[in-house]
Amino acid sequence: MNMIDAGPAACSTALSFSVCVECCNDRNPAALPIFQGAVYGCACSDCYSLCSATVCDTGVSRPSGGCLMCVTQAGDTPGCSSRYGNCATDVTCAPYLDCIKTCK
Repeated sequence: MNMIDAGPAACSTALSFSVCVECCNDRNPAALPIFQGAVYGCACSDCYSLCSATVCDTGVSRPSGGCLMCVTQAGDTPGCSSRYGNCATDVTCAPYLDCIKTCK
């Protein structure tokens, strides 16, 4: 029998949004500081209460599920009008953004 290893399961198969985010964080560590810079404006204005400990105030670039859920669902307010900044066009950050967009 010839078995092919398909690799790890997609993060989107995680049981919760937060677990999916942690999976994306683990698989894209180089993207985290870039993503932190890209979402800082939105995360640290409209989503401050959920992002202060994981993006805004600690120097940690490992956003929590609650923080990312807020950023993802934020309206087009002045702080969040360009919520993902340049992440979508950055070769290191784009795969991370694609991953978190699959989280449910």
